[in-house]
Amino acid sequence: MLVEGDIDVRSGDVEADGDVVVRGDVRSGRSVSAKGSITIHGVVEAATVVAGGDVSVQCGVAGRDRGSITAQGKVAVGYVNEAKLDAKAEIVIGSSAMNSTLLTDGDVVIEGEGVLVGGLVMAGGNLTAGRVGHKGVDLWGEGVSKHIVQRTAIMLGLPPTLRKRLMESRPRLTLAERAGRAAARNVLYLLSCGVPDVDKATSERLVFLAKAPVSEAFLLSKGAKTAAALNEELRTILADIVAELPSPSKAPTGTHLTFADLGLHLYHLFTANDLVMEVHKDIEAVLSSSKLNKSAALCVRDTVYKGVEVTIGFTEMVVEQEMGGAIFKLAGDEIVAEPWTEKAVAEV
Repeated sequence: MLVEGDIDVRSGDVEADGDVVVRGDVRSGRSVSAKGSITIHGVVEAATVVAGGDVSVQCGVAGRDRGSITAQGKVAVGYVNEAKLDAKAEIVIGSSAMNSTLLTDGDVVIEGEGVLVGGLVMAGGNLTAGRVGHKGVDLWGEGVSKHIVQRTAIMLGLPPTLRKRLMESRPRLTLAERAGRAAARNVLYLLSCGVPDVDKATSERLVFLAKAPVSEAFLLSKGAKTAAALNEELRTILADIVAELPSPSKAPTGTHLTFADLGLHLYHLFTANDLVMEVHKDIEAVLSSSKLNKSAALCVRDTVYKGVEVTIGFTEMVVEQEMGGAIFKLAGDEIVAEPWTEKAVAEV
């Protein structure tokens, strides 16, 4: 399909089963989607472009924080400013990427001056650029000075879908462990006060289970199978307690209220433990993924500015001072910076 001019309010949105070629621009608010590849000769503004193949934008993308390009293949643009590029294969940018989000399972290459300032890069492979980050600006006001630096975050060696999955798991794990600790404290308090309907042996076992929550440290020291077995034991005790609770039609006594409270907090502990194990299993799947690329590298030809955040695999670092051309890569459990040379880049 060929569009001779711009895609704007007059032309309307474009949707095609094959390839699409646009001779003009894609204006703000419009969308272009194709099952094949899309070639745009002009500029993509705050618009949406989705392709089943490659996307090529000969001028560039000026997204105003609303523009996005998604491709099952490669994305190649002249420049990108305040937009999101998401490619399965790789991303190639002709000159600069400013305050944008770049997501790809492959490499990111910024050619020409190779400027990357602000924004986020998540790539399964390497990032090659000329300059990364910004030295920032000094602002003065009412006798107070502030040094403002745009955040530039680079995460390499893991496809974005897996990286996001890992990032989302961490807060879930924190919340689950916090809920588990709170439930465990409540269980221990009730047992310390004495629950008449719970025999001594069961009470002692519950104290042990409450003092051994399925936390990260417990999983690492005892193993997931042991944690699951203990939580199954907790479930069995909980089921017995629920079976012995009085029916809702009968007015519960103070003793039964305490018994019911214990059951409720045991249930909270069980569900929190269950969620902790589920999240750990998810994290372990990411950590052991065959898609983890520990040889991924950040290759910067000219300058890396202070404050740039670099993650390769699961190892993180922040550049502490401005540097000349360097190649950042994993060496054991840390990220090291080696001098940039043509030969070293070719070996990455």
